Amino acid sequence: MTELRKRMIQDMRLAGLAGGTQTNYARAVQQLAVHYGTAPDGLTEEQVRQYLVHLVEVQQVARGTFQYKSNGIRFFYVQTLGRDWALFTSKRLRAPRQKRLPKPISHGDLLRLLRAVRKPKYRLAFGLMYSCGLRIGEVAGLPVSAVDSERMSLRVIGKRNKERCVPLPGALLEPMREHWKSHRNADWLFPARHGRGPMDRKSPREAFVAARDALGLDAGLTCHSLRHGYATRLLENGADLRVVQVLLGHGSVRSTQIYTHLTDPMREQVRQRVNALFGDLL
Repeated sequence: MTELRKRMIQDMRLAGLAGGTQTNYARAVQQLAVHYGTAPDGLTEEQVRQYLVHLVEVQQVARGTFQYKSNGIRFFYVQTLGRDWALFTSKRLRAPRQKRLPKPISHGDLLRLLRAVRKPKYRLAFGLMYSCGLRIGEVAGLPVSAVDSERMSLRVIGKRNKERCVPLPGALLEPMREHWKSHRNADWLFPARHGRGPMDRKSPREAFVAARDALGLDAGLTCHSLRHGYATRLLENGADLRVVQVLLGHGSVRSTQIYTHLTDPMREQVRQRVNALFGDLL
């Protein structure tokens, strides 16, 4: 790790950014450096501006992707390097207008995928992501203390250190206990193989892709599709939108509303209501 990267990570920790945000911001700066083939502290303001234009016009990244990349780059130059660039201080960076619909995994494909995953710890991790709506960083960093077996719930620390409590399906409690007995780590449900921290995200991502590709599933499915599947199943079965918002840890209900476009039962309900309301017009 370079001294510059260490410094940025220290600044992000001092700013109280969540672990997942730190990882994304650091990766954004690394990708900027790779794009130009040089250290990022040697780039000019115009080079950084052109890179942001490249993300929008050439790579055509999704709105959320642009936001975290530009925010990470902004943090590096403003907070870590102290650059007083108009690009970040007086100009407004507007994210792309398009917002791609999430790609949820179907329940049937989820069951097939779990059977195809070889390692039990990854099967358990994916099961938790799907049945509790967790992000990969949330499940990877899940402390043992987060499990409340009396209330059958999980205490989850999400983006921007926001805390939420989600129901834990009873079918997962015993597998969680058996998994913990396999390592008996006092701190983490999924400890790193070497070291004292939690497991990283790379290995479960690789396990997911390997199982997905072996089954010939849609290549657009990612680990995050498990969380999308959770939200979609809840809405399909009549859960209130604001309840789903709380369970997902969304700051705004607008972030949750995107899932309403994906649920066939909701479309059918709307169709029936429209027929009932306007069926006698002509």
